[in-house]
Amino acid sequence: MSGAVWAVIRREYLQRVRSRWFVIGSVAGPLLLIGVMALPVLMASGDRTRDRALGLVDRTGLLAAPLASRLEEGGFTVADAGDEARLAERVEARELAGYLVVDEGTLARGEARYHARGEPSPVRALALRQAVVQAALEVRLG
Repeated sequence: MSGAVWAVIRREYLQRVRSRWFVIGSVAGPLLLIGVMALPVLMASGDRTRDRALGLVDRTGLLAAPLASRLEEGGFTVADAGDEARLAERVEARELAGYLVVDEGTLARGEARYHARGEPSPVRALALRQAVVQAALEVRLG
């Protein structure tokens, strides 16, 4: 290529790079991408201990301790154990995310009832189900 072509390419490049919108785009673009990636992480890592606090109603008298330890392994906190009426009030007051009711059906089939203000996310439902089934299996085998 001739020197004149290189001179034109150089002039055009420098003119574009020196423009205000090029500088703004070069700075704002990466900042916007970082913000889009960091926002979900910041929202997920917020103080959500209340969303992981559960109550437990054990009608078998056998499952409370193993189930509480399995729930704690899964990242939950068993904040309260007691009667359903008091736990329901605490869920409505948003002190607890929900509560589990385990009974003889839990020992026989690994099923429990979960009460909360709304439906649990699929990940949370799976974690709860896994903890209940493992605790019931542990009690039955023990």
